[in-house]
Amino acid sequence: MDPADVARKITDKTKMIVPVHIGGYPVDMDPIMKLAREHDILVLEDAAHAFGAMYKGKKIGTIGDFAAFSMHEVKNITSFGEGGIATTNVPGFASEMKRARFLGLDFTCPIKDWLYNITPIKGKYAPFVPGNASTTEIQGLGLTLQIARNEEIIAERKRAAAYLTKRFAENDAILSQDLGNEDIKPTFHLYLLQIDPEKAGGDVQVLKKKLEERGVTQIAHFGPLYRFKIVEDMGYNPDEIAKTCPNCEEVFYKRFTHLPLYGLSDEQLKYMADAVLASVAEMQEGK
Repeated sequence: MDPADVARKITDKTKMIVPVHIGGYPVDMDPIMKLAREHDILVLEDAAHAFGAMYKGKKIGTIGDFAAFSMHEVKNITSFGEGGIATTNVPGFASEMKRARFLGLDFTCPIKDWLYNITPIKGKYAPFVPGNASTTEIQGLGLTLQIARNEEIIAERKRAAAYLTKRFAENDAILSQDLGNEDIKPTFHLYLLQIDPEKAGGDVQVLKKKLEERGVTQIAHFGPLYRFKIVEDMGYNPDEIAKTCPNCEEVFYKRFTHLPLYGLSDEQLKYMADAVLASVAEMQEGK
């Protein structure tokens, strides 16, 4: 997320900024929070990939007004299927979020001859109707045990990422993932693989095809929201929006893809690194 571009796009209709910590690598939150406070708008951290990440001494998910974590089956820690955690820093709203988990149950004002009432959840701009987000005790137990191992899980993923970064340094067309520092501590949910299209002799779409031919799993997260049909059906022009989002277009279509870091053996890591290096070398040779 480019804070300068965020600033240009804020209007009197803007209600929320949603920074996405892609691959578990923290967004630069200080300028985002500064903009939000200046304009009195909310910040929701999309921390689906970032459970356990740190930004300047703070856990990701504790910086914005709200945060959402995913414990879907492919995340670093899971709840055996779907599931997640929502957090808030908004005073007085924690109790509303607890009610939002299950229909908006309200035991303080039961209807006639019944145990409870169902009331809308209070919001900053308008009330909203909650849904049902029940989970099982088994899911809770499994997630609790994995949370206790989270630092160990992140360390193992970091080891794999460090190996890839070291190998990719062999070719300066490959812009390896930053492994973090004292201020920035990623979760290494995915390996953020970027190439310089000019030095590589082609964009990431060519690289993706070559990696697929070599059996390497990878995916460029995520398609630009304005490209989805639902946005067009709401009356927006995707091509016009794309003109205002040059960074997004460049990143998604030309530079970035992501490699897996979960449960890979040393042999698998070596194969993946070899495949990326060989693919980029072929591109540079015009093959």
